[in-house]
Amino acid sequence: PPLARHTPTAQPMMALTAYSALILLQSATVLLEARAIFRPNVLVVGASVCAYYAMSAAVACKQASALYGVFFVLLAQPRYWLALLLMLALTLLPVVALKAAWLHAAPHRLTRTERERLRLGAP
Repeated sequence: PPLARHTPTAQPMMALTAYSALILLQSATVLLEARAIFRPNVLVVGASVCAYYAMSAAVACKQASALYGVFFVLLAQPRYWLALLLMLALTLLPVVALKAAWLHAAPHRLTRTERERLRLGAP
């Protein structure tokens, strides 16, 4: 059933989708705001995302949980993955675009430290 309908699982599905997007957004932000992308950084961020999904799966397996059975149904829906992708794109794109525009539009107005702070993934 569509998420817009008022089914008993619609609210937990929407909540889990929003919280998953928040976790992924914070993980992507940590990687984008790092001065350089090193293997340990990527491993720690990837491990935190995997830990989130593992803990959500563990909670979804308990019958007393409000997410009982919802998490696995949600993971199988392409709509969930599309929603995550769109939420990440819509929240990260403006930030990255503004930084790139500011970095390339007026580089002579920026000090060296400001340029390095705005540059994505530069050491």
